[in-house]
Amino acid sequence: MMMRQALIVDDYEENLLLLRHHLTGHGFDVVMAHNGQEALEAARRNLPAIVISDILMPVMDGFSFCAEWQSNATFRAVPFVFYSATYTEKEDQELAMSLGAARFILKPTEPAAFIRILEEVIAEFENGRLPLHQPSADPVGQLNYRLYNAALIRKLEKKMFQLESAHQELATEMEERRRMEAQLHLHARVFEEAHEGIVLLDQALHILSVNRALTELAGYPEAELQGQPAFFFHSGPHESEYFQEIVRTVNESGSWQGEIWIRHKDQSTHPMWLKASILSAEGGVTYILMLLDLSEQKTQAARIERLAFYDDLTGLPNRALLLDRMERMLQDAQRRGQSLAVFFFNLEGFREINETQGHAAGDLVLQQVTRRFLGVLPEGGLLARTSSDEFIAILSDTDQPAAYFMAGRWTDSLREPIPVGEAKQIARARVGISMYPADGTTADELIRNADIAMHRTRETRQSWLFFQPRMSQEAADRIQLESRLLEAIARDHLQLYYQPQVQLSSGKLIGVEALVRWQDKEGVWISPAEFIPLAEARGLIGALGQWVFEEACRQAGEWRKEGLRLPNRISINVSAHQLTPDITDELCSICKAQNVPTHQFELELTESAAMADPEQSAMLLAELRESGFSLAIDDFGVAHSSLVYLKRFSADKLKIDISFVRGLLSSPSDRAIVETIISMARSLGMLTLAEGVEEEAQSDLLRSMRCDAAQGYFFARPQTAGDLARDWLRG
Repeated sequence: MMMRQALIVDDYEENLLLLRHHLTGHGFDVVMAHNGQEALEAARRNLPAIVISDILMPVMDGFSFCAEWQSNATFRAVPFVFYSATYTEKEDQELAMSLGAARFILKPTEPAAFIRILEEVIAEFENGRLPLHQPSADPVGQLNYRLYNAALIRKLEKKMFQLESAHQELATEMEERRRMEAQLHLHARVFEEAHEGIVLLDQALHILSVNRALTELAGYPEAELQGQPAFFFHSGPHESEYFQEIVRTVNESGSWQGEIWIRHKDQSTHPMWLKASILSAEGGVTYILMLLDLSEQKTQAARIERLAFYDDLTGLPNRALLLDRMERMLQDAQRRGQSLAVFFFNLEGFREINETQGHAAGDLVLQQVTRRFLGVLPEGGLLARTSSDEFIAILSDTDQPAAYFMAGRWTDSLREPIPVGEAKQIARARVGISMYPADGTTADELIRNADIAMHRTRETRQSWLFFQPRMSQEAADRIQLESRLLEAIARDHLQLYYQPQVQLSSGKLIGVEALVRWQDKEGVWISPAEFIPLAEARGLIGALGQWVFEEACRQAGEWRKEGLRLPNRISINVSAHQLTPDITDELCSICKAQNVPTHQFELELTESAAMADPEQSAMLLAELRESGFSLAIDDFGVAHSSLVYLKRFSADKLKIDISFVRGLLSSPSDRAIVETIISMARSLGMLTLAEGVEEEAQSDLLRSMRCDAAQGYFFARPQTAGDLARDWLRG
C-alpha cells in the first residue's frame, strides 16, 4: 500500500521532528517545511495527502499560506489543518475556518487523538465532503494585518485607530480639543500600561517613544532609547539585510510580523514576536512596532522537547532520539561505505541495588555509570539510556577490533566501586555488540542482535560478546522454551523426583532431596541443566521454586495421611532470586496450608547464592532457621568459601560438591579438600553430606573420614514419590 504523504509546516525544528515521529509511526511519509513559502514550493513538487501548519512563522505565516493554498484549485482538493499553541481564541479559529481550513487543532493534543483527527479529515475529503467553511474571498495582501494573537490584535488595532482618529481630530477640529486631549490621555494610558512592548518610529526609523513594557523588555530607560535606530537593540542570527527587508515589506504591504531576538542592556538575549505597521502617513510616515516576549513559549517548547527526547535522570538521549539519530548515522555509514558498531549494555545487580538500598541510591549509581561511560565515549559517538538498567552506544566508522577495544574500556570504567553516601556499590556491565552491515542494516535489527548477544554473555560468563547468526535461533529457542516452561508451571506439568540421603554409619534413610523434572506434552524430557538456568535468567525461578515447595509439601502431607515413615528432612533447593524479605512468611504459609511442620524441610542454598548479598542472606537465613527450617550450604568449596560468613549463616549442614567426590579416590588434593571440609564442619557443629557418591569405595572412604551422610547413584537414583514410598518409606 502506498504511503500517504503529510506536509508539515513549522518554523521550529523541534516541533517538526516531534510531529514527524508521530506521523511516520502511523503510516505517513512526511515532508517538512519551515514556512508557508517553502511549503508551497514543496507541494508544487509533490502534492501531499494532507497539510498540517503552524501559524506564527517568518517569510509567510500560516494564515497567508492557507489563503494562498485555497486560491489554487489543485491545492484546494487537499485538506488543510492548523495546529497552533498561540492562536487559541474563538476568533482565531473562526478566521482559520473562513480561510478554508478543514480543522483547527490546539497544541498540545494527545498523539492518538491527533492522528485520529487527521484520519477523519482525510476520510471526509476522500468521500467528497468539503470543509464546513469555504475559503474567504479576502485578498492575501490584507490578511497579514490580521495575523497575530487575537486578543492582542483587537486591543492594539483599537488603540491605533483611536490614536489616528485623535491626530486627525486635533488637526481638523480645534473646537474638540478638550475632548481630544481627554482621549489622548486615555490612549497614552493604554499605550503605557500595555503588556506588549510598543515602539513609535519616525520616518527615518528613529525611536520617538516607547512604553514602559518595552523599557522592561530591553532594560533601557526611555531617555536612552529616544533617537536611536529602530533595531539597535536587536541580537541573534539576523543581519542588517533582514531588517531592511522588514522595512520594505511594511512600506509595500502596510505590515510585517515574525520572530526577532533582542539584546537586553545586561547582555542577555530574548526571543520576541514583532509586528511592524504603518501608523500614520500624514506629516511624515510614522511606524509602530509591537513586541511580545516569547521566552516562556520557547522555554516550554524546549521542556517539551527534552521530555520527548531525553532521559530526565541522566540527560542522555532516550530511545526515540536514539533511533532518529541512528538512522542518520546508518545513512552516513552506507554512503561512505563504513562499518558501524552498536553496543547494548545491561547493568548487573542494579535491581538488587534498588531493592536493598532504595531508588535514590539506584539513581546515583545510574548517574555515575553515565559519567563513566561518557568519559570513554569517542568523539562523534552516541550514548542513550533506553530503560531502567540498559544503555545503547553507537560508534560510526568502527570495525570489529576497535569495537572489541571499546567494549573493554567501557567495562573497565566500572571496575572501581561507586560511592553512594557512606557505602560503595559494585556495578558491572554485560555488553552485546552488533556490527553494521554484517549483523543488520536497520536500527531495529542491529539493536535486537546486540541485545541477543548481551543476553548470551550470561550463559558464557563473559563480559561482552559479538553477535553471531546462530544466536538468533538460540534466542528463539529460549523464548519458545520459556513459553513452554510457563505453561508447564501453570498447568502443573512438572514432576518432583526424590533422591534418598543415607547415613553413612548405619545405611539408614535420613532424608531426601526434591528434584524437579519436566517431561513436555510430546513426552520429551527436558534437562534441568537447560530449563533451570533459563528460569533464573527470565525471572521465572520464583514461580518454579514456589511450585517445587508446594508440591513437596503436598506430597509430605499425603505420606503422612498414608501412615508412611517420613524422611527426617525433605531437602529443597532455594535460588538467590527467592531470597526476598517475604520468603519466611511465604514458606510458612504453604506448610500451614498442608498441615506439615516446617522442621520437615531442609532448605539448600549454594555458596554463590548466599554470597550474592551476604548481609541480607545472613538475616533471612536466621529468620528461616528460627521458623523451624533446617539449612544446608550446597556445593560447598567451589565458590567463595568465606569462613566469616559461613559462621554467620548458621547452617546445619555442608554439602560437599560432587566435583571433589569424583576425584576422591584419584586426586590427593581433592581428598585433602574433603578432609578439610569435614573437619571444619565438625568444629563448627555442622553435619556433612557428600554429593554424587557412585562407588562403594567412595562411600567407605567418606565413612572413614567421619562424613555424616551421602547421596548418589551408589545408594539410589532420583525416584518418583510412589517408587520412594515403595522402596524406602514402608515398614
